[in-house]
Amino acid sequence: MLGLLSYQKGKPELAADLISRSLEINPDFPPARIHLGNALLATKDFSRAEEMFRHALADRNSKTDAMLGLAISLFWQERHDEAIECLDRLLEIEPENAAALFQAGQSCRALEKFSAASEYLSKAIELNPNIPHWLICRSQTSQFLAEYESAEADCRRACELEPENAAHRHDLGLVLRLMSRPADAERELLEATRLNPDLTTAWINLGNACRDQGEFEKAIAHFEHALTIEPDNAMTHTYLGAAQLQSGQMEPGLKNLERSATLNPFDRTTMAYHAAALAENGQMQKAEHLLDYDRLLERHEASAPAGFRSLDAFNQALAKHVAGHSTLKYERKGNTTIKGQQTANLLESEPGPVAALRDIIDGAARKYFAARKIDAGHPYLAWKPERWRYAMWGVILDSQGHQDPHMHPDACLSGVYYVQLPTKLRAGENDPQGWLELGQPPEKLNCKAEHPTLILRPVEGALFLFPSYFYHRTIPFDSEEQRISIAFDLRPLI
Repeated sequence: MLGLLSYQKGKPELAADLISRSLEINPDFPPARIHLGNALLATKDFSRAEEMFRHALADRNSKTDAMLGLAISLFWQERHDEAIECLDRLLEIEPENAAALFQAGQSCRALEKFSAASEYLSKAIELNPNIPHWLICRSQTSQFLAEYESAEADCRRACELEPENAAHRHDLGLVLRLMSRPADAERELLEATRLNPDLTTAWINLGNACRDQGEFEKAIAHFEHALTIEPDNAMTHTYLGAAQLQSGQMEPGLKNLERSATLNPFDRTTMAYHAAALAENGQMQKAEHLLDYDRLLERHEASAPAGFRSLDAFNQALAKHVAGHSTLKYERKGNTTIKGQQTANLLESEPGPVAALRDIIDGAARKYFAARKIDAGHPYLAWKPERWRYAMWGVILDSQGHQDPHMHPDACLSGVYYVQLPTKLRAGENDPQGWLELGQPPEKLNCKAEHPTLILRPVEGALFLFPSYFYHRTIPFDSEEQRISIAFDLRPLI
């Protein structure tokens, strides 16, 4: 009892010690193991918590509580598939266990299975509609599904339930930015800074909302204020440098980006802005060092995987899978596809032939990293991931279709596989319509100088691998035939 009271008073270490002593006296009391497991979760001793919950499973009266605790301990050990399996068994017993549904949604989110996560979270929220944290989690999930209206509605409901919560107001501002409503985002983010003047992320994203509207001096002022709260916040220096770059303050912009690169040398957003700032300041050799195409770009030719009689048959299966995918949307919100369609993550549901493509890409990626030694003199090569997860999405471009310049901040290695190309692109002409271009920053950065760029002719059955901080775009093309590709990210697990 003393242990349980200690846990309820927010003293989990003391609770774990007291309950452990009680189990030494009476080791056959399953509820005590449940309480000890919960205390151990609070102290982040997840493997020992797992042991307690597994012991408690033997008691029929404690079974569902033990299963939920076990799933949570597995979640924090990043064993998400096991957690979902455990929760699904629990939900067979108690289909309306809201906590289990919510936890299953969280595990699916961690696996980037956002459709499944949304389904679990929606069932949980239907049972308990007034828990702000659950609404925010579903909002974040909806954003990955490009369901921004739903994301906005959940954030607004969370703000209604907790009107003084600055984090909820901040999250609402982020959704509005994604919906290309920067003025509305600015208003909500200003409110977040009023509610919590020390919330650095609110000041950062307030600055970014001003950048979205071309109000660079206001943005700079907000970033500078954020630095008074956290002087060594790398991302603040990054976005301050970007805003200065956009407003023509080239030298200060480069200085802040160099500061950010020192504070967090592995951040891909910083690398992208840094390369642009170096070129804008005439330091072309340093820019070319960051954008070292000879060293950092690879091309691979695929072979027909097992189960397909030829590479053409494989590509036809991929084209059919992408064209018929349930998530395919024209000019999908939040993406850079213009005059074309894009899917959500093709690996989230039944992947079909994409599973074989993932294996091909995985083999190429492992060769890519194996061929490159750690090099402390280059921020990208100074570290390499040991584990990663894939995200893959299909893109179908019509005539004049293209992708605007962008990079992938959450990934370490990105690339594209070419599934189907218009006849004129397959003919091998030197006309670069429909080709892939690397290195040109987006227009919003207001860059004036020449930047180190490279254009690559797509070939059906070929894939390109490049660092995720490389800006890349598709050059528009004229054709009645569609151009189909599958892009991918390797997202490191740390």
